Amino acid sequence: MLGAREPARRQRREPHHGGPRDGRVGPGGTAADAGHHLTRVTAGDLLTRVRGLLRRGPRFGPYADDEHPERLAVLSRVIPGRVLEVGCGHRKTSPDFIGVDLVPGGELGRIGNVRGQRSMADIAADGDRLPLRDAAVDCLVARHNLEHYVDLVGVLDEWRRVVRPGGRLVAVVPDEIRYPGSTLALDPTHYHAFSESSLGRLLPRTGWEVDEVGPCIEGWSLLVVGRSA
Repeated sequence: MLGAREPARRQRREPHHGGPRDGRVGPGGTAADAGHHLTRVTAGDLLTRVRGLLRRGPRFGPYADDEHPERLAVLSRVIPGRVLEVGCGHRKTSPDFIGVDLVPGGELGRIGNVRGQRSMADIAADGDRLPLRDAAVDCLVARHNLEHYVDLVGVLDEWRRVVRPGGRLVAVVPDEIRYPGSTLALDPTHYHAFSESSLGRLLPRTGWEVDEVGPCIEGWSLLVVGRSA
C-alpha cells in the first residue's frame, strides 16, 4: 500500500487505466528494454512542430507515439519498484506507473496538448502537495512538469519526501538556455529556465544527489537523474 498523508488537499483516487495498481516496474521489463536514447532532433524543427500543435490541436506530429525520444530516455533510467509519474496528463510514460495530475482520471483536458484528451491520472492532486506517505515510492518521473512550479525548492523537497532513501528522480525539463525564449514564449505557465549547471546546483539544495544531467533532445530539453540522499 502506498498509504496516505492526512490531512491531504484534494486527495482523490481515480479509476485505474491499465497496468499493475501498485505502480511496480520489474527488472527486465519495458524500462530495461528501452536502452540509452538521446537524439539530435533540432530545436528549431521541434519548435515548429509545437507551434503547429498549439494552432491545430493535441497531436504532436511524429512524436505522438510510443517512440518519443524523451519517453525512451526516461524509461531507460527508471529503477524497478513503484514508480510515480507527476503531471502524467493523457498519456503516462508507462501504463505501469502511478499517474498524478490536476485533471482527475477520465476527465478531459482543456489546454495545450491535453485539450480534449482524457486524463490517465490515478490520483488527482497538485504535484507539490502529494497525498502520499513518506518514502512511498521507489522512483518519481516528471516530464515537462518542474517548470510549472513557482517554488522549485518546495516541489523538489516534496518529491524527495515521497521517494524512499536511495530512490530515484528522472525528470525532463526545457533547455531554455540553449534555445532562449522558446518555451517561455510558447507557454506562460513556464516559470523557470534551466541549464545543466543550474540543475546541478538546484537538486543538491533539496537533498538530491545528481547522477546525470545533460541534453535529452538537443537544444530543446534536458534530462536530469537524481538520487534521494
